[in-house]
Amino acid sequence: MRQLLTSAGCDVRLETRFVEVDVDRVGRRVRAIITQDATGQRQRLEADQFIDATADIYLARQAGCQSRVGPESHAEYDEPSASDAEGVVLNNASPCYRVSPLRESEAPEIEPLPERADVGLDDLRPVTSIRTYPNGDLNMNPLHLMTGVEALRLDSEARDIAFLRARAHWHLL
Repeated sequence: MRQLLTSAGCDVRLETRFVEVDVDRVGRRVRAIITQDATGQRQRLEADQFIDATADIYLARQAGCQSRVGPESHAEYDEPSASDAEGVVLNNASPCYRVSPLRESEAPEIEPLPERADVGLDDLRPVTSIRTYPNGDLNMNPLHLMTGVEALRLDSEARDIAFLRARAHWHLL
């Protein structure tokens, strides 16, 4: 991935986080961002475009952009295909996991069900989208482990709960 990005002219910085944004409020443009690396060193980065690929849109929010959770009505942006559904509607927030074959030196072992799982096996559904990686490993995308609305409600606990459910889900397959 890094090679693909750098060959496209992207500057990839690992172990670096966004800490501040410099915005031209009149022109409504981001002039620069300030980053901080693992040693605490800060750097100002200027570019024609910035991509905020964070789930929590840190850059966009700090720049003052409006944000919403869920769908907007048809009237909001005059979108012909927009839903007029009431309330928050979000995609599922189920974590994917990878399954690899055992190495010749590894003995088969079945991991016990997670003790702290908040749901039982009867509450989980085995519906899973399974894709094969080029090396033969499987990408498991379980559906319905956690709804997006539930993840929003659980906030910082959502990730841990979803991962426990994924570990339990494996026992259904």
